[in-house]
Amino acid sequence: MALYNLAVMHHNGLGTSRSCDLAVQYLKNVVERGSWISVLQNASKAFDDEQYEEAFRLYTHAAEQGVEMAQSNAAWILDRGLGVGEKLVPNDAERYRLALHYYTLSAQQNNAGSLLKVADYSYYGLGTEVDYEEAAAYYMQASEMRNPQAYFNLGYMHQFGHGLPQDFHLAKRFYDMTMQVSDTPEQQAPVVLALYGLRIAQWWAGARQSLPTSVVNTVESFVDSIGLGKPTQSPTASAGSGSAGSAGSATEGGGGSGAAGDVGGAEESEAAARADGLWQEWSTFVASTMSWWDESIESLRLALDPVTFKATFGVYADVLMADSDLGLIIFLCVVLCGALIQRWRQ
Repeated sequence: MALYNLAVMHHNGLGTSRSCDLAVQYLKNVVERGSWISVLQNASKAFDDEQYEEAFRLYTHAAEQGVEMAQSNAAWILDRGLGVGEKLVPNDAERYRLALHYYTLSAQQNNAGSLLKVADYSYYGLGTEVDYEEAAAYYMQASEMRNPQAYFNLGYMHQFGHGLPQDFHLAKRFYDMTMQVSDTPEQQAPVVLALYGLRIAQWWAGARQSLPTSVVNTVESFVDSIGLGKPTQSPTASAGSGSAGSAGSATEGGGGSGAAGDVGGAEESEAAARADGLWQEWSTFVASTMSWWDESIESLRLALDPVTFKATFGVYADVLMADSDLGLIIFLCVVLCGALIQRWRQ
């Protein structure tokens, strides 16, 4: 009743400024607390009992009536691949198509997590074609809600020019904004590494003009070989629509060949393996780097000792120690190379 009264007051401007948007939000909260909320409770119970297809069916029933919680939950179940292969969701192609549908409905009701997922699906080509510009637009919407991962992803896309103009200054701005809204060291660690990587990229952009062509080609070939900053060439650009259509026709007909659907599902699964988000990719890399750091911290400490440093590099030690930026860049390169080697060994 209190929510309903607030809606009436905002609608009529009683005691506050008139706002139809706020009135609609309060009325929506009233409706979602109606007696039929038992549908969500039954869906939650089915999920707890691992009856994922039944939970999905109940959530979609409420989702189609505009309940945002049901929309995001239905999409979440599909995104995790629960209940796939049953009657309602026969294959991965249909799973991603439906997940994108419900994430989009939830995103339209200003759910920041769903906005991120819609952006990820556009970025990786899950349930749709790869579209970096559209992904950037959704990330931008999520960033307006001060979402740290949205800030980070926009910085990454500006750094490497994916769907946005390559702009190191804007990339740094978004990385800095990520640091401002991140609360834990786990959230900040990938951003610290990204900022150091951005600093190296800025240095390289200026230094490559004065370096021999052979050196530039060698370095850039190595960077290309490890895939750093490469756009994701997802094979699902056509599978998102074509395979879903094939699976749909086979299901409606009650039979037919499932080969096209199976291939589409396999390709979608391959893309999904890379679709945990840019932040997670960086986090994995940071974890590997920190593990390698812990194992070799004593060796690094000795190597950076001024006496040992001078004994190792001789006359070049004075140059490296005088130019702190150069020394920092070399040190970071050593750390990154060590982490990459460690990952390749695993």
